Amino acid sequence: MCCGFFNLLCPPELEDEAWMIESGGEMPEVSLAESLQHLGPVDSEGLRCLQAAVARRYLAMIRRDLDPGNRGASHFRGLERALANLRRLENFLARVGWELPAAEREALGRELTCYMLAEEAELAAGRGYVTCRPEELRELLSLLGRDPDQAAALAAAGRGLPLLDFLGLAALGRISGVAGRLRRRQLEDQVCLEVIDDSGRVKAATVLSLSGPAGPDPQAHQRARLVWRLAGGD
Repeated sequence: MCCGFFNLLCPPELEDEAWMIESGGEMPEVSLAESLQHLGPVDSEGLRCLQAAVARRYLAMIRRDLDPGNRGASHFRGLERALANLRRLENFLARVGWELPAAEREALGRELTCYMLAEEAELAAGRGYVTCRPEELRELLSLLGRDPDQAAALAAAGRGLPLLDFLGLAALGRISGVAGRLRRRQLEDQVCLEVIDDSGRVKAATVLSLSGPAGPDPQAHQRARLVWRLAGGD
């Protein structure tokens, strides 16, 4: 079977499990393993329908991160995650004997093009950061059957600008465009950026961690400084 998995329906007793996989978190293969552990032995038809839910979940996450309208939203993870999930999807499909349909690959390619066009337009309008690395963009284009050189224009438009990752985009989105004065407060291993009015009332705020699993994280510090600067801090 090469492409029919998108239309596989589960028997009634597995519908809830398939729904939990398809609407779950960032690791659908882990969700599948947990479902199989909970269910015990399932027949080949049942296994296939649950595997189909994994594939659909991967595809939904990739599409989420190729949608420029999601930039800055709490569920957005950026092109780096889209690339990682596309690799995971391809590997998963290969293991179960499926492949990504050409129509789906083409659709993802069109969505990536829309992302690139939105980025180019905003950079041309003077936006001071990029949201993806050229090498990630080139690899995505290649995996989706597109010419990697299509990344050249966007790479040129963003040359020399800092990268704002999905955590930074979300933080910036919470405080940008809110009238008031920007204030920064240190909170142990976090920094709180606030927009306050003339009376000191907080109108908007975001908290950024300054540490990682191993302790203080230079990348996290850099992210916080960049968000502060892009929001208008001095």
